[in-house]
Amino acid sequence: ATRFGPAIDPLLCQPGDYQVTHLIAQAVRTQAEALRIPSCTRFPGGNVIIFPDRLRPGSIIEVAAAFDPELRR
Repeated sequence: ATRFGPAIDPLLCQPGDYQVTHLIAQAVRTQAEALRIPSCTRFPGGNVIIFPDRLRPGSIIEVAAAFDPELRR
């Protein structure tokens, strides 16, 4: 299966420490409606972060498919 995005730096995937990833999202948020990122849980499709207050008039969010992963601890 094809994976989305580059390999994930293990330093960015620290449970409970989201400081760096939040800084990245804040920087992107100033210019984008959404952000598609690789998943630290290795979810093959990655994650989509939508900034609702940044959506432009006429923007559409459509869920084409959904998957409810069974994440194990």
